[in-house]
Amino acid sequence: MNPIEAVGSFFSNYVNCSGRATRSEYWWCYLLIALGYIGVMIVSMIAMMFVEILGMVLIFAYGIAIIAPFLALSVRRLHDTNRSGWWLLLLIVPFGGIVIFIFDVMPSTVGSNNYGPQS
Repeated sequence: MNPIEAVGSFFSNYVNCSGRATRSEYWWCYLLIALGYIGVMIVSMIAMMFVEILGMVLIFAYGIAIIAPFLALSVRRLHDTNRSGWWLLLLIVPFGGIVIFIFDVMPSTVGSNNYGPQS
C-alpha cells in the first residue's frame, strides 16, 4: 500500500475498529501522525511567544483529534496479526508498549483470519 492509499484508508476508516490494517498502512499513518505532531509543536512554540496558553491548547486539541482514529488503526493492525484489539490494554502496564510494538512489526496473517480477508 502506497502512502496516499494508506492515508486515504486511515481517514475513511476513522473510527472503524473492524477489519484489518496492513503494516504499510499502519506505519505510513504513524508517520503522518508524527509529522503532524511535529508541525503542531512548531506552531504551538510560535504561538506560545504571544499567548502562552494557546500553544498548550493546540497540542491538546491535536491529541484529542487523533486519539480515536489512531486507536482504531491500532486495533485493525492487531486484527491483521490475528489478535484481539483488547491487547491494546497492555499499554497501561509497564513495558506493555514493547509487546504492542512487536505485534505491530510482525507480518500479516496470510489469507483470511478471524477478523476478515487479507486486504
